[in-house]
Amino acid sequence: MPVHRLEIEARPGLRDPLAEATRRRLATWLDLHPRAVRTRKVYHLDFDIDADAAQTVLDALVDPVAEIGAVGMLADPADEQGELPWVLSVGFAPGVTDAVGRSVARAAEDCLGRRLSGQAYSSHLYLVWGLDKQALERAAAELLYNPLIERLQLDRAPRRLDLEVPRAGSEHALEGAEVPLREADAA
Repeated sequence: MPVHRLEIEARPGLRDPLAEATRRRLATWLDLHPRAVRTRKVYHLDFDIDADAAQTVLDALVDPVAEIGAVGMLADPADEQGELPWVLSVGFAPGVTDAVGRSVARAAEDCLGRRLSGQAYSSHLYLVWGLDKQALERAAAELLYNPLIERLQLDRAPRRLDLEVPRAGSEHALEGAEVPLREADAA
């Protein structure tokens, strides 16, 4: 089954409330001051659908007035100083209930008019300009993700298309993620 990736962000020029709140939290709690922060919603569709159906699902999820989206990836723009962003991806670890993913799966079934086999997985991207890798690793560890239930990946733009989904039972963890070992797993 092919995996389709959808990325959605606030339309350029419009407010990105999650990015604004993240920037304030970074400054207030960690004394980190990025030049800019943007966020994106990411959905991996692990369904029995083709590219045209993935586009139909994207069209149903994007608010055409306030958002833009793409099947695959949106471009990672350079800032006014020509710097490409660091891209921090935070999503649920394998086996953790993804309520947003389930809602996206229901929406996909509704807009395509049929039952789908497979799952949808949700995550967030933080595009950050003006901080170095060490500062972002600190921000992730102390503020932006919970290693007990989430996976983390930090990349410098330009990125490669990531079609990896966090299937339960998977031994593979994303680069940079910490997967805790539970007592039941050690037995």
